[in-house]
Amino acid sequence: MLTYTALTTLPGKSQADALGEALEELEPAPTGVGVFEVEDGKEIWEVGGYFLEAPDDIALALLSAAYDANPFVVSEVPDQDWVAKVRRELPPVEAGRFFVYGGHDAELLPSWPHWFVD
Repeated sequence: MLTYTALTTLPGKSQADALGEALEELEPAPTGVGVFEVEDGKEIWEVGGYFLEAPDDIALALLSAAYDANPFVVSEVPDQDWVAKVRRELPPVEAGRFFVYGGHDAELLPSWPHWFVD
């Protein structure tokens, strides 16, 4: 099953929040909407919606124009096993004396220093 993303950028948090709220009202309705600052301190925000069916291009164009945003870019997201992808591509992380790992990486546990107490 294909899913879709519709993403745009615009300046200003309040404007981005308002666009995110308006995006939630579209038909077909998005399954989720996100509003994120693209670069800290630059006041450029990304607004995105995730859809189970292709979003209405005309409605997206009207929204981007109404909120002075860049045109939405709609992309198909291929159906894939995201759990398997994360297992393949997200390695364990050593942070000082901590080792953060998923259960599937238990065999990769490092040998702890002698001062480590269980």
